[in-house]
Amino acid sequence: RIIYAKIPLKYGGIKTRHLVSTMSLPQDLEQLKKELKEKWLEHFKLNQDWIIIWVTKNGLWRPTQEKVEDEILESLSSESQKYSPRTLQSDFLIGFISGLEPALYSLLKLLCITSPNSENIINALELNFDPLVELERRKYTIEDSKVFQEFPVSELDDIREQIKLQNGEIT
Repeated sequence: RIIYAKIPLKYGGIKTRHLVSTMSLPQDLEQLKKELKEKWLEHFKLNQDWIIIWVTKNGLWRPTQEKVEDEILESLSSESQKYSPRTLQSDFLIGFISGLEPALYSLLKLLCITSPNSENIINALELNFDPLVELERRKYTIEDSKVFQEFPVSELDDIREQIKLQNGEIT
């Protein structure tokens, strides 16, 4: 939220001047984390071909303990190799997000000074996830919602009623 002051002008009228920005810190931090995740995923999605080559070639993947649904692991696995969840090395990820969100420069600088452990910073920003897994999850979510959208509520109610009739629940 921004606080403005209304300043009377010498010859009439009022000038509005920005005084201070106030933050609802917990809410703003949660919003920041969500926005960062979305920006990172969007960037990764658009650039995943070269990012995957680059981080693989330079050994910048690290394993993650993220719980992943079996069907998602299956869809990411190849015939010869089961997929293991991974994320990017935290230093590399900090560099990426600072480029994606230049307004974060001061915050990241403060975080790096107070906690030189980049893993802690990435964990605090909740960016310690496998971007391929998250994108695959979203595909499943979109596909599931499309299935439900195919049947209007009235059709679903009709189907439920027919099943109840067949089971003798309705006479």
